[in-house]
Amino acid sequence: MSEASADMELLKGLNAKTYKAQAVWFLNAYWKTGPAFEDNADQAEKIWTFC
Repeated sequence: MSEASADMELLKGLNAKTYKAQAVWFLNAYWKTGPAFEDNADQAEKIWTFC
């Protein structure tokens, strides 16, 4: 399976999730590497503008 095919399968799986499950997936993707929401209340509130 090519990398593009693998990416497409992952995208299809994500697309099949509910809106809430997609939001959880998005937040989990940045939980460790992105902004530290627990230390930055402004960033925690800003994330809601993307939903």
